[in-house]
Amino acid sequence: MTMKAKMLVPLILIIIAAAVVIGFVSSKSEKPDKRFQVPEVEKTSALGVCPPFYLLTEEGDTINPMKGLNIDKPYSPKQTCGKCHDYNLITKGYHFQQGKDEKPLDIQSERMQWVSSPGNYGGPWCSPAPLYRYLSDKENDQATLVDMTSFDFVVSCGVCHPGGGSLELDREGLRYDKVMADENKGFSHGWMNLVKWSNLNDKEFMIELFPLNGMQVELKYNRFIIPQPEGTMINGNLELLPGEKHLGNKIDLHAKYNISRNWQIVTSFGLFLLKDARTAFIEEPGNAYWLAFQFLYTFNWNVI
Repeated sequence: MTMKAKMLVPLILIIIAAAVVIGFVSSKSEKPDKRFQVPEVEKTSALGVCPPFYLLTEEGDTINPMKGLNIDKPYSPKQTCGKCHDYNLITKGYHFQQGKDEKPLDIQSERMQWVSSPGNYGGPWCSPAPLYRYLSDKENDQATLVDMTSFDFVVSCGVCHPGGGSLELDREGLRYDKVMADENKGFSHGWMNLVKWSNLNDKEFMIELFPLNGMQVELKYNRFIIPQPEGTMINGNLELLPGEKHLGNKIDLHAKYNISRNWQIVTSFGLFLLKDARTAFIEEPGNAYWLAFQFLYTFNWNVI
């Protein structure tokens, strides 16, 4: 037998073995194991999971885009899905409560005395939001103990986590929006919920630029004037100096650039220059600023 023929023998054996394996697998695939087959009586179509239903508003009114009914109102999962599903029970799950209704573990209390739950609500487990902050107690006897309120948590984490639980009800079991609407609570709907719109003059100047293809830059300037400063307390501890009305100036810079079809980079910078105001704890409070970067990736899904 020549050298070339000897080299062909192993190759032929491998091909024969592969053909046997493929044939065996194919024969088994043609007759699936009955143990994994769903009986015909249990097969359910997509519509059988949830029968056709209308989306409902918070008030329980039907949203029907075809007829133009309540198309300007958000739908309510509680009203819509709660007709068949136990909304209150579901929102007691950890995915919604995020530890709010639990006590921290002993090892957590020993190592991190500031945590009040084993989860994200009151714990240090969410790096994009309050990793290096802590949830303050409901009642505090001095301002230095106050860091992140329950509302701060909602504002920080509500962009990622589902509603219900800690993002729907405060620590007294009251809905945030209902409390804000109650005039007896003393909250003000207005600029950042700090100043009533009727007592705010916020002249705005904005420039929008497109310096490059796929790039957008927005520069905005606001000048905040309080027409009636007497007796106006902002955020519970900030007030204007006697005879002054200029609260401060705010500069925002937002830029986004489409690197490619799927990738986008976004950056934002904000600066608030405090002018004629003071607090009960700091006579000359400083300015505030923030800076953020994001890399966004868009998936292209083909839905059949």
